[in-house]
Amino acid sequence: VFCDGDFWHGNTLEKYNVKTNTKFWNDKIKRNIERDLENTIMLRDNGWSVLRFWEDDIKHHLEKCVNDVLRVIANRKICGHGYG
Repeated sequence: VFCDGDFWHGNTLEKYNVKTNTKFWNDKIKRNIERDLENTIMLRDNGWSVLRFWEDDIKHHLEKCVNDVLRVIANRKICGHGYG
């Protein structure tokens, strides 16, 4: 389960309206997005279930996020998969 910060992982860049050192921040956040995707693919390829939640979703829709986690856990138990 990943809890991705809206700014650091590129969900709401426009909201923050970065005015200084914009190239640095845009490049850094772009690389974070790429790394997130690489890590998600690697984990899924190795049999892991990967859930990512945005900071804002956790703050405003915590119950839904928790239910998503519980649903994935329940589905893995039903299907006979172990955790990992």
